[in-house]
Amino acid sequence: MKINKRNIAHGIHTIIRLLCLIQILVFFCPVIAMATKPVQKTVRVGYFQMNGYHMQDESGHRSGYGYEFLQKIKRYLPYRYEYIGYDKSWDEMLTMLENGEIDILTAAAKTPEREERFEYSQNVIGVNTAILTVKAGNTRMVTKNYATYDGARIGLLSSSSKIASFQRYAEENNFSYEAVYYDSFAEMESDLQSGVIDAIAGANLRSIDREWVLDQFDQHVFYVIAAKGNRAILDEIDHAIEKLDLDEPNWRTDMMYGSYSENTQAEFALREEEQAYFESLRENQTVLKVLANPDRKPYSYFQNGKAKGIIPAVFKKLAETIGFEYEILVPESSNAYFELLDAKIADVYIDAPFDFSNGEKRGYVLTDAYMSTGVSQLSRADFPGQVRSVALMENAVLTHHYAQQFYPDAEIKYYYSIDACVDAVSRREADVTLLYNLTAQDILNHDYLSRYKSILLDSNCISFAVGVREDCNPCLAQALNRCINTLHDAEISSLVLKETEEFQEAVSLWSFLRKNPLYLGILIFALFVLLMVICIALLSRRNAKRLKRLNGELKAANNAKQEFLTKISHDMRTPMNAIIGFADIGLKQNDVQEMHKCLAKISSNSEHLLTLINDLMDIRRIEKGAETYNPAPTDPFAVTESVLAVIQGLLANRNLTFKVERPENEHCSVMADGGHIQEVLINLLSNAVKFTEDGGTISLSVELRPEADHSRRTLRYRISDTGCGMSEDFLLHIYEYFSQEEKSARTQYKGSGLGLPITRHYVELMGGKIAVQSKKGVGTTFTVELPVEVLENGIEEDRQSQPESQSVLEGKRILLAEDNELNAEIAIYMLEEAGMVITRAIDGKQAVQIFSDNPAGTFDLILMDIMMPEMNGYEATRAIRSMAERPDGKNIPIIAMTANAFAEDVQASLDAGMNDHLSKPITADEVVKTIERNLN
Repeated sequence: MKINKRNIAHGIHTIIRLLCLIQILVFFCPVIAMATKPVQKTVRVGYFQMNGYHMQDESGHRSGYGYEFLQKIKRYLPYRYEYIGYDKSWDEMLTMLENGEIDILTAAAKTPEREERFEYSQNVIGVNTAILTVKAGNTRMVTKNYATYDGARIGLLSSSSKIASFQRYAEENNFSYEAVYYDSFAEMESDLQSGVIDAIAGANLRSIDREWVLDQFDQHVFYVIAAKGNRAILDEIDHAIEKLDLDEPNWRTDMMYGSYSENTQAEFALREEEQAYFESLRENQTVLKVLANPDRKPYSYFQNGKAKGIIPAVFKKLAETIGFEYEILVPESSNAYFELLDAKIADVYIDAPFDFSNGEKRGYVLTDAYMSTGVSQLSRADFPGQVRSVALMENAVLTHHYAQQFYPDAEIKYYYSIDACVDAVSRREADVTLLYNLTAQDILNHDYLSRYKSILLDSNCISFAVGVREDCNPCLAQALNRCINTLHDAEISSLVLKETEEFQEAVSLWSFLRKNPLYLGILIFALFVLLMVICIALLSRRNAKRLKRLNGELKAANNAKQEFLTKISHDMRTPMNAIIGFADIGLKQNDVQEMHKCLAKISSNSEHLLTLINDLMDIRRIEKGAETYNPAPTDPFAVTESVLAVIQGLLANRNLTFKVERPENEHCSVMADGGHIQEVLINLLSNAVKFTEDGGTISLSVELRPEADHSRRTLRYRISDTGCGMSEDFLLHIYEYFSQEEKSARTQYKGSGLGLPITRHYVELMGGKIAVQSKKGVGTTFTVELPVEVLENGIEEDRQSQPESQSVLEGKRILLAEDNELNAEIAIYMLEEAGMVITRAIDGKQAVQIFSDNPAGTFDLILMDIMMPEMNGYEATRAIRSMAERPDGKNIPIIAMTANAFAEDVQASLDAGMNDHLSKPITADEVVKTIERNLN
């Protein structure tokens, strides 16, 4: 075989060319593919909050007119949106756009000032109408009666184009107003509902709730805007809008209806002449007579003499909205209904066919239709289909019209009621009868033997209106008509559903099961299995919810605990820092006067720290339910005197006027908890002192008010001050832990925010009540009322019979068990100052040893610390009490002197055999009184 070199070379060149072509295709195909896929651009959208226009729920779901517009143009643009500024105001949005923080902003009307700052899209994205709204129920401002607008406080959004348009509107209609400007819609709507402003001048782009629309004015279009120099993005958006206009010419109207369908029907408001008319009805106690057909179930019927059904329910809604009384007449039959109608006995008939000609012939003015229904043919289940006769009710004009239309050759037979027509079909006197849709459905639902079938002839052919007798005041017809036009379809549907619930149960399945027992058994078994599955699912779901709830409660409790510890730590560290600081300063002072100043500040901050610790213990006892009400014979006026002695100390070096109103020289005995009363009064009065500036006044009044039961009284305290006061919002939170209106209150006034929660608990524990009145910058008044029982000759006799107390502590020998050197030094100093002789033990074991080594009668009393090494105070007390060779060990007074200060600690001391309990930090007066009490 001869090889042709030329052919080989040609073949090699061909292969090389093919390989190059393949390489080129491999390289450029991805580029071509990428060229067909546009590069996605991130566009930062100003998404300000406005109900109806821009909305976003807690889960991040967005909706509204503006949001839908962005989604529609996104079909034509490779945009990925970044939504910015939902918490910002409109004015802030404009500034952000100008500063380049966002790229586009929608809903902007043209104003000369804005056109200087921003670029506008060429195409309009919607139509904006200014509306004036008031709070629903506000009858002071009457539609179109501009004299009633005069002097109104009008809410306006800052930087809104509605400011200028409303000013023109007011000038054109010759009324004055006071403008109140807001940064957000939410704040403005809240102030309207609370009465701060009388009306809002805004746009129909705002979805309204609980408001009446008084007027509309100044319609204009709005656009997309961008910062100056950013025309390119608006050109892209304009191109997309042009494509959208071609594809969906009615998109603006459809979106407006979808986002603001409720706004298209303003809430009902009476006009001035209508208000006067209905007011005259009320003054004259006029009750309108109303008529409804009794044989139109479920549209209208009577049960036990009361009107029932959809139509009476709709009319009840109208009457409640307008505000008038009415009585529905009870005709015996459908024929009697028409007789009453022709005799014009009724002022209103509420189921009038929406046919102006028919209404005029009967002498009634018709409103617009409020609901519609259709016509169904009811026949026997075995009816072959050729209609030769039709059963109709007498006076049934509309169904008669449809019978002639659908069955022109059929014989029409008349009966006195719907039931009679159905019976005629059942007895084969007539082939079919014509009924309203829901009436036919009701009959089928109760057709347990499947005797009938129904065919829908027309689904929406008959409408109902309200007929008002022609000689009635026109205000009645016009008010009813406008009220009907404010009813939403959803409201009518809700009434229809509610009134037809009992007719919804279909029975065709029951008929089938009766004829097929096997299937009935299978169904029962399946229902049993389904019930078991549902029960298991519900139990699992309940357990899951319970676990979730417990986890949530645990997390909340942990958060609350962390917050509590953070705040109490801060509050305790503040006075502790002062104590340490002034102690350091005092140690460096040579001047006695300066040292005394430091000691005074240390003492003041120590008292504040002790108050915090006591409040903390009170809160713990309250939360554990350990606080109890312990009434005993008490002199309330003596309690007041002891409180005043404490408060006088707080008033030292303060320029405050303190007034006390109480009965002079009066004493009595009542059953009350004096300790809790004293705590309540000290908390309230110390707050009054703390929060009242120098030059102010504090007042305390005390009364014992009589009750119908002569043995009962109401002990009433009123504490007033001219201090800083509290706002209405803060008054809702004053009884919460750590609640203080001003953030600086902790440091400025040395308050923990625990006193008022404790105070309210004590008042309620004693069966009383506490009330507060306060105004910011004016002052505060607390009123406490406590029920008490009066005793005869109780405290007064005791006061007279008790001799004046004399000190018995001079020379008394005290055994002090205290392991802490500083605490021991303080206690020894206090006790020796009172004239007592002290022997100290460094722990419980040594205390037992010293007591045992000394003869009986050596010591008069033992002060016992609890937390000590070797042997604690409880063990030492039990050891002393159990000494067989020392009978005085059983009787010697032993007092716990410990930092363990809770109720359970006091009980533990008593259980160990101690006589009393002192909580550290101790004061000299408290120690002396406790020792004196136990020695006596």
